[in-house]
Amino acid sequence: MESSNSSTEYTTFERVLSLTVGILLLLVSLGSVIANTLLLSAIYFDPLKCFRKVPIVFITNLALADLLTGLLVDPLYAVYDFGIFQKKHYDTTLTVGDYNSYITVNNAIVTIIILTIDRSVAIKKPFLYRRVMTLKTAAIIVAISWMYSGFFSTFRLMGMSDEAYILLDTHLHVTFAFLSLTCLFGFIYSNLKAEKGRQLREVTSMNNIDKATKKKLQEIKTDKRLLVTIFLILFIFFLTYSPYAIFIHLEFYCVTCRDSKVYYILSKTSEPVVYLNSVLNPFIYAWRHKNFRKALLWVVKCRGRRKQQAKRRENGTNPDNNTTEE
Repeated sequence: MESSNSSTEYTTFERVLSLTVGILLLLVSLGSVIANTLLLSAIYFDPLKCFRKVPIVFITNLALADLLTGLLVDPLYAVYDFGIFQKKHYDTTLTVGDYNSYITVNNAIVTIIILTIDRSVAIKKPFLYRRVMTLKTAAIIVAISWMYSGFFSTFRLMGMSDEAYILLDTHLHVTFAFLSLTCLFGFIYSNLKAEKGRQLREVTSMNNIDKATKKKLQEIKTDKRLLVTIFLILFIFFLTYSPYAIFIHLEFYCVTCRDSKVYYILSKTSEPVVYLNSVLNPFIYAWRHKNFRKALLWVVKCRGRRKQQAKRRENGTNPDNNTTEE
C-alpha cells in the first residue's frame, strides 16, 4: 500500500517524518501482536467453554489476520521508512510488505463483512441460520476468504498496472466495504427496532416476570450490544481508511499535489492509521464482552501462576503444596 519514491534524494523534512512514521509503525506492530495474541490465547484455552460458536470462528480469523499484519506488514514498512531516513531505498522490502498487506489487510476487511452478514442473517432468519451455519460451514467460509485475498494479491503479477490494481483495491475493499457495512447496519437497525419494540411491548404487558420474560429481556440487551458493536465497526473503519482513500485519489488524479508537504504527510501517515485497525479490532469485537474479559483474565492469571511455580522449582520448593487447583 505504500507509495514508493524513485528518487533517493530526500529532504530533511521527509527523512524526519519517515523516521517518525517508522517508529509509529513499530508501536502499532507491538500493540497488534500483544492484543491479538491475548485474544487468540483466550479463544484457544476457552476456560469458560463458551467460544465454540460460529461467530467466534470469524473473530478468530480476524484476530489471526490482524496478528499477521502486526508481525509481517508493519515491520516491513517500518524498515522501508527507516531506509528513507538513512537515504536508502529498500525496494524489495516495500514490495514484500505490499504483497503481504494485500493478503492480510484485505482478509481482515472481508472477515468484517462476513461477520456482519453472519449477524444479520442470525437476526433476520434465526431458524435457517441455525440449520445452515455450522462450525464446518464457517471454517469453509474462512478458507475461501484467505484464497480470495491470496488470489487478489497476484493480479499485478498477471500484468495489471499498479494504478489499476491500487484503484481496484481501494474501491473494492474500502469504498464498497464501507457502503455494504453501512447498508447492513441500516438493515440490522431497522429489524432490531421493529422486533425489539414488539418484544418490549410483550414484556411490559406481563404482570409477572417469569424465566421466559427474563430471557427476552436478556436477548434485547444482547442485540443492543450487537448494534453498538456494528456501529463501532463502521466508525473505526471510516476513520482509519478515509485518509488512505483520499491519498490514493490525490496520487493518481492530482499531479500538482505531489510536490506539497501536505501530500507527503498524508502519504506517510495514512499507513499507520490504516494498521491501527489491527490494534482496535480486538477491543471492538471481543474485549467489550464479559466472557472474553473473563477468559483473558484467566489466561493472564494462569501465566502468572506458572511463573511463580517455575520460581519455586528453582528455589527447591514444591509448587503443588503452595498453589490451588486451577
